[in-house]
This record gives sequence, C-alpha cells and structure tokens, in this order.
Amino acid sequence: MQNNTIRGVALIGSGTAIGQVITVAATPIVSRLYGPHAYGALGIFSGILLIGSILVSFRYEVAIPLPEEDEEAKDLVVLGIALTIMFMGLACIGLLAWRLLTKPDSIAPPFRPMVWTIPLGMLGVGLYQTLGYWAIRKRLYREISVTKLSQSTAAVGTQIALCRVPPDGLGLMLAAIVGQAFGLRLFLRAFRKTSPPGPLPSFARLVSVGRKYWSISAFGTATALANAVGDSLPSFIFAKAFGLEVAGLYLMASRLFALPSQMVGGAVSQVFMGEASQRLRVSHQTVPRYFQTVHNKLRWVGAAILVLGLLSPFYLSLILGAKWHAAGAVAVILAPMAAVDITVRPLYNITVIGNRPSLQLYTGLLPMGLSIIGLGVPILMGFPSQTALISYSFCRCLSYVIIYYVYRGVARKIGRGSGSWADPSQTPVGTHGRIQDDQAAKRR
Repeated sequence: MQNNTIRGVALIGSGTAIGQVITVAATPIVSRLYGPHAYGALGIFSGILLIGSILVSFRYEVAIPLPEEDEEAKDLVVLGIALTIMFMGLACIGLLAWRLLTKPDSIAPPFRPMVWTIPLGMLGVGLYQTLGYWAIRKRLYREISVTKLSQSTAAVGTQIALCRVPPDGLGLMLAAIVGQAFGLRLFLRAFRKTSPPGPLPSFARLVSVGRKYWSISAFGTATALANAVGDSLPSFIFAKAFGLEVAGLYLMASRLFALPSQMVGGAVSQVFMGEASQRLRVSHQTVPRYFQTVHNKLRWVGAAILVLGLLSPFYLSLILGAKWHAAGAVAVILAPMAAVDITVRPLYNITVIGNRPSLQLYTGLLPMGLSIIGLGVPILMGFPSQTALISYSFCRCLSYVIIYYVYRGVARKIGRGSGSWADPSQTPVGTHGRIQDDQAAKRR
C-alpha cells in the first residue's frame, strides 16, 4: 500500500511538475506581458470561478471513491455530471436576466468579459472534478498526470497568444478556463473503458444515491465554500481596500507557493483519498499510521516552501521583472502560512473517509473566520497593507495547527473501528435500503 502511495504521488506529481516547469519557464514572459493590475483582475475572477465551481456538482464527486460497488460509484459520476450541466444552465439564465436588468456601463471594463466566461469555467471545472475522482477510484494516476501536463501547457499558450486582447487581463482569465478544461477527453475515454457496462442510471436511482450521500454533499459543499471564501477573501479585500495593484502583488506571491502546492499537495491529496479508502475497506487499523506517515513526509515539503519564501526577495524581481519587486516582500510574509498549509490541507479527506462531515465543515469555517479577523481588524483600524498581510498569515497558521489535531483525532477514531464508512452502525438506512439490498444480493 505504501508503494502504491509513492507510485501514485510520483506519477501525478511528475505530470504536475513538468507542467509547472513549463509554467515557471513562461512566467518571466507572461509577467512582462501582464502587470499587477491585470493579475489583480485575475484574482477576482479566480475567486468567483472557485466559488461557482464548488456549487456545480454539490461535491458529490468526493464520494465516488467510497462505494464498494462500481455501479454505485458510476451513479455518482452521472449525478455529478447532470448537476454540473443543470447548474451551468441556471447560471446562464441568471446572468442573462441580470444583464437585461442592469445598465451596460454598470461593470468596470476589466470585468465585463469575465461575466460571460464564468459559466464556461464552471462547466469545465465541474466535469473535470467529477471524472477526476473516478480516475482516483480506479487508480488511473498516469491519466491524471497527463491531464496535469496538458492543462499547464494549454494555459501558458493561451496566456501568451491572447496577451493583446482587450481589456487588460482577459487573456489570463480565458487561459484559466482553457487550462482547466484540458484533459476531459482523456478522462471520458478512461471512464468508458473502466465503468461497468449497461445503460445510464434512471432518475430514481440518481435520487436514491443522492440521498444516500447527501451528508457528504451538504457538508462538503459548505466546507468547500468556506475554504474558497477564505482563500479568495484577500484578493477581494485587497482590491477594495488598497487597489488592484496590491491584489495583483498578493496573487503573484501566492502563485510562488501554488507551484509546490499543486505539484505535491494536489497529488498527495488525490492519492491519499484513494489509498486511505482502500485501506479502510481492507483493514481500518492501518489508517491512523498511514495518515501520520503522509503528514510526516509533508513536513519536509513545508520546510522547503518556507526557505523558498524567505529567499524570494533575492530572486523574484530578477525573474518576473522590476515592477514585481514588492512581490518578494509579500512572499516572505506568506511563507509561514504556506508551509503550514501544505502539511495539513492535503489530508482533509480524512473527514470524508471517517464519515465526519460536520467536522469537515467546522475545519472549513475556522480558516475562513480567522481570515476575516486577520484581514478585517487591521484594515478597519487603518493599518497599511503589510500589517494586514502579517495578521492574515498568522491567523491562517493558527487555524491549520488546530485543524491538524482535529484530523489526527478522526484518523485515530477510524483506527478504533468507529464512525467510519467501514462501521456497520454508520451505514445509511431507510430510503437507501434498496441500494443496500442490491449490494447484498450481488455479494451473495
């Protein structure tokens, strides 16, 4: 099982790493084509898209690795895709009605095209997330790796090709959408090959499986929204309080830490979900030790991120250009927060595996609440942006230290055989009896 983890992280991480090498190699070019003002607009767009992408499938995709039977997991995939398409249609109708009821000049020029690109972005993200969790269930780590590489390549190419398209920053927004959508074809082909044969599930089956995993969906959606708001909040607040240029500096400094986070943290998160779910089905006593082993390995990544951030003033302006000199000072402030974040956040699915959706929600609300305090208090008191950043970074560090001990407690409870999906007392009953009966018949 440990070899599977190392192999999975290596495969996904290698694809992400090569993609990030392309991104890093193109960054000196892209940073000279777009200024801090454009990146500030991108931060607003990314925050809105992140929040919208959480709602499209109501986080049902997170439950895909859990069922024992592939038929039930396939039902969850179809449910996630159907919800994504439905939500995108509702978003288009809402935007059209809003556009008809508002004046054409009611939106600032950098954000006018953004409004119409958001539904497309939601569709691409929703489909990719749903099919991606099926790939995690089937341990298709090579396919995931290829999609990571193609996403980075497509995003960089779009950024450079559309750098002259007005208004300033639109190329960055479109690149985010194009990059996210790449890889869907590969996932669709993998899903057709590995999913159980047979017709698509009926509407009644979709309703039944939706009810069965409703707790994961409801709490997972609320938790993801809390995390998204907490992550997007600085861009919104800095843009409002200090202007788009400060928001752009924050976004560029954050992207410095996003590279190792996506390369390692994203890979670990996906592999941890698949392997921990497999361990739960085989022997739940091994889950706590597996949790602690993964966390200990992530500490080394956190130490590397800390050093990377502390040294950023010496190299960041040389790479990005003179106009990004202030981003190095911002990166120093954010480095401790990023280091602690990488050691804890990839393990968040332990609450899903442990059937503790309410804890997942609380651990999502905690960083959001402390982020609001860390940013709001200094701004209301009239302190400069640097003080607000320091306060924000400290509060985020504190929140993830607390969350780690919560996650560790859930892992230990799983090891004792209580509260998880492997615990018969936690198996859903009532309206889900038909699904359970079908599974029991198949086992017999």
